[in-house]
This record gives sequence, C-alpha cells and structure tokens, in this order.
Amino acid sequence: MVSGAAGSLLAEERKALPEIKEIRGNLEFNKDILVIFKEKTDFYNLPEIDVKKIRLYLDSIRIEDLIPVIGPEKNSILFRVDDSKKTEYQKSWNTLISRSFAQTTDIFQHHVQVGVGYDAQEPAPERIQHPLVIFNKTYFIIFVIFFVFVAVAFFFLAKKSGIMKDASELKPVDRPYSLARTQMAFWFFLVVISYVFLWLVTNNFGTLSDSTLGLVGISAATALGSVAIHTGKDETKKTKKEGLEKDYLTYKNRSAEIAQALAAQPQPSNATELQVEQSNMKSLMELTDRQIKELSQRLAPVTSKGFKYDIMADANGISLHRFQIVVWTLVLGIMFIHSIFTNLAMPEFSTNVLALMGISSGTYVGFKFPEK
Repeated sequence: MVSGAAGSLLAEERKALPEIKEIRGNLEFNKDILVIFKEKTDFYNLPEIDVKKIRLYLDSIRIEDLIPVIGPEKNSILFRVDDSKKTEYQKSWNTLISRSFAQTTDIFQHHVQVGVGYDAQEPAPERIQHPLVIFNKTYFIIFVIFFVFVAVAFFFLAKKSGIMKDASELKPVDRPYSLARTQMAFWFFLVVISYVFLWLVTNNFGTLSDSTLGLVGISAATALGSVAIHTGKDETKKTKKEGLEKDYLTYKNRSAEIAQALAAQPQPSNATELQVEQSNMKSLMELTDRQIKELSQRLAPVTSKGFKYDIMADANGISLHRFQIVVWTLVLGIMFIHSIFTNLAMPEFSTNVLALMGISSGTYVGFKFPEK
C-alpha cells in the first residue's frame, strides 16, 4: 500500500504538460502573457491537470505571482499579473531582466527560453525562444531626453551658479568649489538618474534602498555641517574685527587727546606720564592695525583655482581628509552604478560601509574647525 501511494504521488508530481506552440505578443514587464499550446490540446478536457498549478519559466527563472487561466482558445493559457501580490513577481522579473541585460548588447530586447512546469516540478524540456522586452524604446527616448536635460542643467549650474560653490561676495563663476556641496550634488544627480532609469525599466516606484537614503543623508549632513562651521567662523571673525576697529578708534582718540594736552602751554604737570601713555597708545594702534589687516585678509573672498584643486585643498594646500572623502565617494559611486546595471536595483551597502563613509565625512567636517 505504501509503495502504491508513493508511486501515485510521484506520478502526480511528474505530470506531463502539452508542448508550447507559440507566445502571442512580446514578453514585457507588468503585461499578461498568452501561451499557445499544440492544436490538439484542450484544457477544458484535461481533468488531470489543474490549470492554476501551471507555472511559467523564462530562461529557467520561475515567474512568481502569476495567475494562470484558460485563454481565449481552448489550447491556450493566459498568465495574468496579480496586482494584489507583486513582491515576488517583481523580484523574479528583476532577476530575469538583469541577467538578460548582462547577456545581450541589445538594450531593447533579448530572446529567452520560454517553458512551463506543473506546480513545484521542474519545467518541461520542450521550450521555445521568444523576444523579451528589456527596455521599451519609447521609455528609452524619454530617459535619454531626461538624462541630457538634467546633465546639461547640472553642469551649467555647477559652472555658472553657486550651487556647488562656497558662499562669498564674489560672482558665482569666481567662487571656489565646495567639497561638501559637490558630494551632495554628486549623490543627488546619481540617485535621480538611477531612480528614473529603474522606474522606466522595471516600472517599480519603490527602488530606493535604505543605503541610498543613508548616503544622501550623510552627504546632506556633511554639507549642512560645513556651511554651519564656515558661516560661524566668518561671523566670529567679523565680530572680532568690529571689536578691534572700535579699540583702534579708542586708542586713536586717546592719542589725539594726549597730543593736544602736550601741545598746551604751559605743559601739564603730568607731561611725562602722558608721553608714556601716548607711546603705549601708538603701540596698541600698531598692534591692533596688524590684527585688523590679518582678519581682513582671512575674510577676503577666495577665488577658484580650478575644480580639482578647490575640492582637494584647504588654506594649507592638498589635504588628506579631503582626499579620502573624494576617494570614498568615487568608490561607492562606481559600486552604485555597477549595481544599477547588473542587478537593476540600488545597492544595499553594509552598515560598516555606511559607517566608514560617515566617519570620513565627519573627519572632513571636524577639520573645518582649524581651517583658516
């Protein structure tokens, strides 16, 4: 009895499915797929086959969350997209698209093997080839137009405006580039372009990963911290300069009063003390004047010396803390782009990688305090 039951179960698991004749239409994300089987097939008269258990395979990848129903012809199965359950469907489709994208030089379509299987069994060996739409041509044109527009606008604003430059009294074109703002702009541009690309390819609006939000947050925090420190230091210098200018005026007025007193006839009885005080006033005036000139030089707006030098150097020249944040930003940017084109997904960096980026950015912000 046990042997008979096992044999029956094995037969159930290995049910043979009819051979596929053709696929109607292109294989495309979020579109129903109509599979036509050999002419003699009649799914209405195959009680041993539960249509709901037929599974679709594309290049041996099982496409999940599809609802199979008998199509408009008795020898056809229509695989409908289940709008209520798209998580697994999205994952399997992304795997298929990313694999096809890596295997072909044609970004628009790639021929894949189409097969069917029953329930959990392996797909039948009889398969046919059919074109899979990787990138809709209309969407591609939209993406190219969007990319060119954003790229041109980005580089024009970066060159002519102050969006990537330090705030100062100079014209935007003459201001030095800011490393923190450049990093923030880099991630903004990369994430926006990647998000639109993934949306057009996968039709998925939820492609932003936690790591992506972390990187954008780190770059934003770095830019805010840099601006806050820069502004605070300038305000401190201005306040100190105003105080020195008041002191200088006080010393100057007192020196003039002493000179007037010494010029009187007869001279005052404390003429010697006044002469000493006048000498002190002149020394204080000279010292205060030097301090005012030094602060004026520090407050004077710095002109750009070129993009690469501006982001890599501070007042003392090329600095290690700036160099390391540039290197890490480029490394993670390359990894980010690689993930987009190979996995059709924004990467999930480990917490250690994000922590390393945060430490690098924090070091840069920390070194802003002693910068002149």
